[in-house]
Amino acid sequence: IQVPDNARPDLYDLKVTAAGAAVIMDTQPHAVQVLEEYKDDYNFIQVSDFHINDPRGPSDSFIPGKYPDPDEFKDYKYNRKAIDDINLINPDFVVMTGDLPFGFPWWAHFFCPLLDPTDTRTDFTDKAPNWDGEYNQAYQQLLRLEVPVVCMPGNHDAYNLQTQEGKVLSYTKMPQDGAHIWPTMIGPRFFGWDYGDKLHIACMFGYDKIQRDTDPLVLKQRSSVPIVQTPPLDGGAGWIRINQKGWLTGDLAAAQGNYDLVVMAVHQPFYGKVGKDRTAEDIRKRR
Repeated sequence: IQVPDNARPDLYDLKVTAAGAAVIMDTQPHAVQVLEEYKDDYNFIQVSDFHINDPRGPSDSFIPGKYPDPDEFKDYKYNRKAIDDINLINPDFVVMTGDLPFGFPWWAHFFCPLLDPTDTRTDFTDKAPNWDGEYNQAYQQLLRLEVPVVCMPGNHDAYNLQTQEGKVLSYTKMPQDGAHIWPTMIGPRFFGWDYGDKLHIACMFGYDKIQRDTDPLVLKQRSSVPIVQTPPLDGGAGWIRINQKGWLTGDLAAAQGNYDLVVMAVHQPFYGKVGKDRTAEDIRKRR
């Protein structure tokens, strides 16, 4: 990219045009930032867990309950407030460490009527139940930030909403694999990012579980979330595969001695696969 000499420092959209038999154009919002210099005293803000469409609202309860005020959560009030605060602080950049969508489009549809038969909510996207709607809403929230954003996926971004046999879950409109949606809407699942020669961030994908095998007798996948059942106990466990480990080794080796600071960023710690005899309390202790 060649930046015009008269471009003032700001955050710009990038428009790419390819001419051939047909003209193809693509625009990526907030893709290029022009700086006068990389600062020694830079600052950034780390955010995480937007959980767009989480029926629990801003709580840590595993099962959703009645909302004190549903309209507050429908408009993502708490996420918007956090973004407004970040824009007021105006950091040099933001590091988003995953869990943009909630990742269970059918969750509220299934659980809320069990707690309250008059509660007929499905989700907050008006496209229920469709994971693409959650991703779209999360993406729109990111665009409200007035500084560059570095994003890496978490476990909620990458759930595989298919049954173990590869069938579509009854509450989804299509087979939805979050890890495949992420690169089409956000970016690479793992990558290196630089702030000049001041900082290098190795941005990792911490839910990089084995993808579905093409052999129907193997049926390996990252995570199956069967209807009626809760996610498997290792559903949020940190995990990276050999190809990412190889990339990480090379990335850190290349960064050695070339930056003032090198940071590894990931959504959740790596504590491996959890056996069926493990409880949720065991997992919390291992974290």
